[in-house]
Amino acid sequence: MVYEELETTTEEIHEDLIKPSISAFLKTVLEKDDNAVKAMPLSNNIVSIITDQMSDDNETQLVEKLKSRYFSLQMDESTRRDSEIVLSISARYIDKSEFAEEMLRQPMLVDMSDISMQYQEESSEIQNSTKSARKLL
Repeated sequence: MVYEELETTTEEIHEDLIKPSISAFLKTVLEKDDNAVKAMPLSNNIVSIITDQMSDDNETQLVEKLKSRYFSLQMDESTRRDSEIVLSISARYIDKSEFAEEMLRQPMLVDMSDISMQYQEESSEIQNSTKSARKLL
């Protein structure tokens, strides 16, 4: 096998392998037209944009649901590296008499040094305002 043959991109795999396989499946097994598959864009950028749009839409729908009912939030953090944590937030609620749980956001990286610095700044502001209030008394 030649080395150049190994250097294929994800887009090439999608276009050269996955699309033809789906087209063949639609034609032979389901006996359906495959024009929609032929027109389907599979580049990484397009797929990424579509995924982001779907994620935003799901989040909007979830927020609208949560506005009209009681819910609880669960936040989970775990450390990845020094001063870097992964924060996951999910909501639990009752939907159509069933318990439901959904992620509010994808796990996100949080730099604890930034949070610590922000806390120290806000803490010093509170201390300064407390000292000012004592002087007035």
